[in-house]
Amino acid sequence: MKNKKYAYGRTTLYADDKVEVVLIEWPPGAKSAAHDHGTSHGMIRVLEGMVYCDNFSKKTKQFTSRLVGRKGDMLFETPEIVHIMGNNSKTKRALALHVYTPPLKMKVYSDAELKR
Repeated sequence: MKNKKYAYGRTTLYADDKVEVVLIEWPPGAKSAAHDHGTSHGMIRVLEGMVYCDNFSKKTKQFTSRLVGRKGDMLFETPEIVHIMGNNSKTKRALALHVYTPPLKMKVYSDAELKR
């Protein structure tokens, strides 16, 4: 599942012109780059471990909140946010199922663009 392009494993389980379903494995300490999901809405179901999601306003780039999802929790994403997702554990992986509609067209942001 590990993909050299990401610091985590990302496997597309299903995709068509309306929906994309992705399984993401977060190794201990892994995190994503800051990114948005274009016009997509997303749902994340945490299957194993714990993930965090640091949210920023897409308009102002200001930090707005940190969400934490544990096994069984669901997190939701909207087109209005930029976020960084990751796994803070030093020893355990996290596994999450991500569903997006429409399929993802991400934009990546540099740390310098965000205001903490």
